[in-house]
Amino acid sequence: MNALRAQVALVKEVLLLDRGLALSAYLANMEWMNDEKRHLPPGVKTLGEAVRLLREDQGSTLRALAEKVGVSAPFLSDLEHGRRQTDRYEKLADALNVPVDEIRTLDARITPDLKDWLAENPKLVVLLKDIRSSGRPVPLEALRAVAKRGR
Repeated sequence: MNALRAQVALVKEVLLLDRGLALSAYLANMEWMNDEKRHLPPGVKTLGEAVRLLREDQGSTLRALAEKVGVSAPFLSDLEHGRRQTDRYEKLADALNVPVDEIRTLDARITPDLKDWLAENPKLVVLLKDIRSSGRPVPLEALRAVAKRGR
């Protein structure tokens, strides 16, 4: 694969130099040459918002992304507008070139087992309500540290 990329880069270099374009700037902006994953845009709060922003940033249409993910364009539109949910995190992450864990963190659904656990721990529900009413940011790192100590 690297040999193919090197050959493609050489051909592009020759073509671009003939046209007088800045080769280094052009190649630096070519996403397919960059194997690094992108990240969710800052401030994104929902899965639908993330999918829409990343899709638009890629220049992809609803139909094209839906095909890559294996869903219909209307389903993807509903997902972007918060009317539907999905469990196709891996396919979305691959199609949008973002880490799957970042996509998963935006799923705000409360599963039945989590709902049961919260019901069994009413003091935790009170604590969460207190955090919400305080207006302060949720201390996620502190909560993660507590969770790690328990493992």
